[in-house]
Amino acid sequence: MKEQKETVHMLELMMMPAFSVHEGRILYANQAARQLMIQPDTEIAVLIPHGLQEYLAFSEGCLFLTLQLSGNTIGACVTKVNGTDIFVLEQEQSDLRTLALAAQSLRNSIADLISLTDQTLPESDDPNLARINRKLVQLKRQVLNMADASRYGTSSPNRMCVIDVCTFLDELAQRVAPQVEATGMTLLVSIPNERILCPIDEEKLERAVYNLISNAIKANGPQGTVALTLSKKGRTLYLSVQDNGCGIPTETLGSIFTRYQRQPGLESSENGLGLGMVIVRAAAAVHGGTVLITQPPEGGTRVILSIPIRTDLYSEMRSPTLRIDYAGEKDHGLLELSDVLPPSFYAKRD
Repeated sequence: MKEQKETVHMLELMMMPAFSVHEGRILYANQAARQLMIQPDTEIAVLIPHGLQEYLAFSEGCLFLTLQLSGNTIGACVTKVNGTDIFVLEQEQSDLRTLALAAQSLRNSIADLISLTDQTLPESDDPNLARINRKLVQLKRQVLNMADASRYGTSSPNRMCVIDVCTFLDELAQRVAPQVEATGMTLLVSIPNERILCPIDEEKLERAVYNLISNAIKANGPQGTVALTLSKKGRTLYLSVQDNGCGIPTETLGSIFTRYQRQPGLESSENGLGLGMVIVRAAAAVHGGTVLITQPPEGGTRVILSIPIRTDLYSEMRSPTLRIDYAGEKDHGLLELSDVLPPSFYAKRD
């Protein structure tokens, strides 16, 4: 009874919509959640359109999934407190539209500056230009993240295509391996030697993987390892990235998917806006999946992105041959890993 009162008190102190779940039913909802028509004694399963299997298996760490409320899809972060599941819902901020417009304007200006330094670099031996170019690329990545964060969980049918996910990830791993090694880390890759077809938004999945690898590099100590793994269970794909760093403080787990908050042990960089895990979360939402963050017994952090193989998305999709170049880069790794790559990678950009 005392623990239940403490949980109710904690929920009422939260500004975000939040509620507790025990034995499959909503136990208590705070005022912000009640305004969304979330009522006690509701079966939580009816609110989870995708990811119910992952939720039922959830036992530790932090799980991101999406809920269906009054016809709207809302992201939720789930943690366990005193044997009770605590759901904290995302609340869209009113300034996101303005943020997206600002990001679009900045994106064009930064592209012009990068083009100018590209023209200058071959004519100069000044190492400062390479550092300036890298800073510009970092800024461009932040602007892309700002724009993506404002479009949470949205994807039009023509951005999805049925691809062989194993080939997609294998090619990405081959491209990123030299860049990971340049940071002093080792990339370990485990991908099934088979053909697995699945509807995918390539841009969002690629950006999610790059963000997870970047976070793993930042979390690792010298000569650390980054493990990229793909597995399949039933009709669900599980893509995981694991580091062997210091792990995530327990007290920060509940805010991992919050915009503009950097997470110690997960996004510990002087660069960035704390949007990396938001990009990962958005990729999960688009594919009807979940994100689970755990700390394995051997140490470090493991992030698992689940993607259901959904045949209901097959009807209207673009051709997989029409690859989208979201960054205007020949090598997206130069953009997505700009926080961790040395300046020498930006000395000449052919």
